Amino acid sequence: MDAAYRKLERKYAELKIRYKNLRARYERRLPTRKRVALVSKRSLVIPFLVIAVFGIVWYHHPVIFIMGALISAGELVMELYATKNGRWNYENSVHMIAGRVPIGIPVFYFFSGASLATFVLVRMFGL
Repeated sequence: MDAAYRKLERKYAELKIRYKNLRARYERRLPTRKRVALVSKRSLVIPFLVIAVFGIVWYHHPVIFIMGALISAGELVMELYATKNGRWNYENSVHMIAGRVPIGIPVFYFFSGASLATFVLVRMFGL
């Protein structure tokens, strides 16, 4: 009985250590969105930039700029609210808005909104 008890104690200690390591690994990954933000900015900002600039320069339609500004402002409000309440945070960067949101996120959403408006104007109205 003494050997069985020691065996159970060892097993319990191993499980406790494994649980502690898994929890530490999970807590380390949880709070940042840096990887997601960098991947999306790097892969999508150039096509959105090209389409938005093409739409603004070629069509001169105010809806393109308004749509980009509205989507950018909405995303900025959502990001500021979420970072204030601790839903997620971003690692410190040189250029931050209110010390919590990188400047590139609203810029990216402006270009995506402007390119969406350009696409809609071209496809639906044939401008």
